[in-house]
Order: sequence, then structure tokens, then C-alpha cells
Amino acid sequence: MAIPLLVRTELAHLDALVTIRRRGSVERAAATLDRPARALRADIAELERSFGLAMLRRRRGQDRLTAAGAEVARVAAGGLDQLERLLLTLQAEPPARAGSGSAEPGARRRDGAERPPRGIA
Repeated sequence: MAIPLLVRTELAHLDALVTIRRRGSVERAAATLDRPARALRADIAELERSFGLAMLRRRRGQDRLTAAGAEVARVAAGGLDQLERLLLTLQAEPPARAGSGSAEPGARRRDGAERPPRGIA
């Protein structure tokens, strides 16, 4: 299952925001992610446009997350961590054989009801 480009991009932007929160500054986050600080600032600007919220207070040499940015980063961190664990779990499972009856995400049962992906209650 391919993740649409827009979603992948937004996930990368959220990862940048989370890393800024965890590392305490744009510069340290940029070093951790091996990306230029200006690229992280651009990611955050894109998130700000998408969410309609100011997430980074920009001051010379002292960019800081706003309260909204810190809260979005806190919530996003949990979601990104859960997504990573889910993907690792799914990748560790043996591949399903054709006709084995295992459901792909969004698969439908014979009665038309949607089946949840394996491992998700």
C-alpha cells in the first residue's frame, strides 16, 4: 500500500516538528535529521499553512516552538511512534499467501462489512 505523497510530506513535516521539540532547537534538530535548518523551517511553515496555526516563533538565532507547536509536536510524537511500531510489526509478519483469508487494510468481508487490519482491535 503506497502512502500518498501529500501524506508522506506531511509526516516528514511532523517528524521535523517532533524532532525540534525533542532536541530543543531548530539547529540541533537539523543536525539530528542531517538536514539544513532552513529546510526544517520550511517544513514547519508548510505545517503552519496546513493547520492554520503559528507553530514556530522565529527570532534571530532563537527559534522556539509556540504553545500550539509544542502541543502538536507532543501529540504527533505519540502518533508517529505508534505508526512506526505498527509498521515494524507488520513487516515482521510472514507475508500472507493468496487466498489465505488474511485481510488487507480496508478489505471487506463477504457481508460487505470492512475488516480491520490484523493487529488492530
